[in-house]
Amino acid sequence: MAARVRLRPPPNADFILGYPGINATWPRVAGVIELRPEKIGQTFRLVSLKVQLMLTESVLSRRSSLKKAVTEKKYKVGKEHELYKAHPGSATLFHAIDLPFTYSLPFVPEANMPPSMTIDDLCEIKYDMRVYIVDDTRTKPREAASCPITIIRYDSIRLFRALSKPTLTSTEIFNGSNLCTITVSTEFTSYGPSEPIDCTVRILRDPSSSFYRRPVTVQEIKAKIIQSVKYRTVNGEINDTKLIADNDKTKYVQIKLEGNEFSTTIVLQRFSTRKPEEITQPFINMSPGVPNSLAPTVSLTGNTISVEFYLSVKVKMSGCRDVELQSTLIMNHFDGATLEKMKIPINESLQEVRRIGDDRRGFELQQPRGTFVPYQKDGGEALLNFFGITKSSEGTHVKLE
Repeated sequence: MAARVRLRPPPNADFILGYPGINATWPRVAGVIELRPEKIGQTFRLVSLKVQLMLTESVLSRRSSLKKAVTEKKYKVGKEHELYKAHPGSATLFHAIDLPFTYSLPFVPEANMPPSMTIDDLCEIKYDMRVYIVDDTRTKPREAASCPITIIRYDSIRLFRALSKPTLTSTEIFNGSNLCTITVSTEFTSYGPSEPIDCTVRILRDPSSSFYRRPVTVQEIKAKIIQSVKYRTVNGEINDTKLIADNDKTKYVQIKLEGNEFSTTIVLQRFSTRKPEEITQPFINMSPGVPNSLAPTVSLTGNTISVEFYLSVKVKMSGCRDVELQSTLIMNHFDGATLEKMKIPINESLQEVRRIGDDRRGFELQQPRGTFVPYQKDGGEALLNFFGITKSSEGTHVKLE
């Protein structure tokens, strides 16, 4: 008889332990694989059992309201784990098996592991843990069960010093000699959903330039956030779809540059069209394994799909040519208030990994101490104990825990 296979997470926990993207927290998938016969009292054979995490990147059809994959690529994530293997040439009969497992996620940036996401109804990135078993010595491995796994990346949050630094982009406008320098800066490199992005534009004239006396007037400054989605089509071509990320602000200045410097600030905000009461409500996603989030799309780099965000600032002037500057921004799932709450659990995860120390690899690779209930001819007392049922002279008792 074939076994029924099911995956479940640890008690009162998610499948994902640690924080993917923060290697020091040992990100991993943990759970239990349950094997049961079709009917209680029957038995099943098991020769070997392996688990493998799979990544699926899909480009969706836009011609239909149904999400139908046009291009679908599958990739293995991490190394395949063999959790059970019987003696050669044999297949033991069992009544029930519970196999706990710990599956380490690959470290980033060595591995390409984008977060689970549906991108503007264009693309979809999903993970699932698959169980392959051989239940007879004459059969090949078959996929017995799979379960969606939600991956969220934490290496783009502002808890890291490199992402809390300001961005700076500048260009020089020449007209025979240096006429002026335009600089665009933001307070941070990484931003969460609905966080204001203060964009400072600074125009500096060069007093030593031979064109210093030429009148220059700043007419308008236009700023916007551009979301670029790149993906491979069926023919292998790279399609680049650019969208304005829900904001576009124009500041009419009409100021003559009589001094050496002019600066102004434009405040942008993603999802500015949402009502105030909707800002704290997540975008609902019906795809299994794709989480609901305040930001449905964030910066990511996959194997066939990538999403990038740019801050584009265009300065229109008279007496000087117009100029457009672009700087890269990193968008993540979490705003500043959420990041403050995450500091404590991330530090606790770091301390937990330090306690495991050098035994982590041994802890991961050792054979799990599963629960096995083999077939017994005497009525299967072990099977009754497995389900919490005991027999005595006074009758049958059910043990409640």
